[in-house]
Amino acid sequence: MGALPNLYGTGADGVRNYEVLLADGRVVDANAHENPDLYRALKGGGTNFGIVTRFDLETHPLTSVQYTIDLYSPDDFTAINGATAAVQMAMEDDPKIGLFTNFNDGVVAVGMFYAGHAGASSPSASAFAPFHGLHPRKTGTALPTTTGTLLSLAEAMGHAQDVPGKRAISSVTTRVSHDLYDRVYQCWTQLRATLPVGCVLHYTIQPMGTAGVQAGRNRGGNIMGLEAAPQCWWVLTGEWSRDAGVDVDAAAHRAVRTMSEMVEALARTGGVFLDFQCMNFAGAGQKVLASYGAENVRRMRAVADKYHPEGVWQVLQFGGFLLRDSV
Repeated sequence: MGALPNLYGTGADGVRNYEVLLADGRVVDANAHENPDLYRALKGGGTNFGIVTRFDLETHPLTSVQYTIDLYSPDDFTAINGATAAVQMAMEDDPKIGLFTNFNDGVVAVGMFYAGHAGASSPSASAFAPFHGLHPRKTGTALPTTTGTLLSLAEAMGHAQDVPGKRAISSVTTRVSHDLYDRVYQCWTQLRATLPVGCVLHYTIQPMGTAGVQAGRNRGGNIMGLEAAPQCWWVLTGEWSRDAGVDVDAAAHRAVRTMSEMVEALARTGGVFLDFQCMNFAGAGQKVLASYGAENVRRMRAVADKYHPEGVWQVLQFGGFLLRDSV
């Protein structure tokens, strides 16, 4: 999922061809014309079908991107969540908008991205008006407003950790809902209070719009079963010291699982839950492939049986999001 997912869809959607080593030793191409069933299954299906030795990506004309990351006080969570939902809905009319909202200890970081040059009178000025207006109080800027490229954005957001720590993640997908966002925040503040010292629990709201899902369909489709609707791919993250003991490890993992379960329960109660789980953001114990829907699981199993009837990849791989664990 890139910074501007509504323009071109997911990274998997941009693959034009896979070169794949099959279980019987053959090397084949998988694309829209050769082995198209394998091609579709690889676009989101993980390591269940072969060893990808090469992939060719679709490219696009280089475009400028205006980006900034502003910081807000969590005390303004209701206004921040309202602005997040408003910008998400604006994406439905303008796929050049990109956004993330991250709630962390003592600060909310909001990343705002817009494809193309964006001056004071540009579309981006109105797109992010809910944040620039009289709603939440900005407390600082982590990344000043810059006009660059996706590469310069990635470089600006990248940071080295002097002391690598431990990390656990989980993912949930929901529809856009200001009410849900507020309820999640309230549950998060209660859960954080139970964590050991040095353990941080934070979460990110990452929007995907209808245009992003449709962009994938326009590029031949994928196996992920995405619903063409404005939605949020939640990333729930726990981070703690590498030197922490097993008791802290257990508490951190438990907090991430609990957070994931709470978001899902709140979304189900509010009628805004979606089954999809993004593999990149999912925890090891989540049933990612099953979240693609029963029909797509059937398709993946058919492809796996066709290209390695002995189930080599299910037997020889220690773990991962495998079809053997999809039920």
